[in-house]
Amino acid sequence: MMISRSPTETVVRLSAAAQAGRWRAYPMAKLLHHLEGRLLEWTMSAICILLGTGMTLFPKMIHGSIVQILVAIMSPSQITAMFLTVGLLGTFALIANGASFRVGPRVRSFCAVWRSMIWFSFAISMTGVSFQQGFPSPMVFVFFPLALAETYVAYRAILDVRSD
Repeated sequence: MMISRSPTETVVRLSAAAQAGRWRAYPMAKLLHHLEGRLLEWTMSAICILLGTGMTLFPKMIHGSIVQILVAIMSPSQITAMFLTVGLLGTFALIANGASFRVGPRVRSFCAVWRSMIWFSFAISMTGVSFQQGFPSPMVFVFFPLALAETYVAYRAILDVRSD
């Protein structure tokens, strides 16, 4: 007879196993240990990697209205490289965060600030599009909160820095 557990109870048990170092007993525990509490950062890093990959595969994406501000100050190859670099660097920082409380949080904070600037530029671009079309773009209401959330992530990451 199988014991039924709620998803929350399962996550708590796997997290406890991860903290106790019992990785082999619970294969998902290691993954959950990295995801727990930093899901927004993982998601934003993945979005940057996907945008960079998309712009590499479909170069016409760079001429979309959402990247107007970036196109005005950077070349298409620089924009693509920026997305890939920030996404990959953020991912590596999240993985390294547990190994080094000196480097990991600093890199996480840097990436969060950079991503915040990207989301703010998207929001400003969409605000311009909204004025041109005479009604607000729904994306304005998505990118401003994302930019604010990334600003908070940068603040929290800096608080995680240890000097020892």
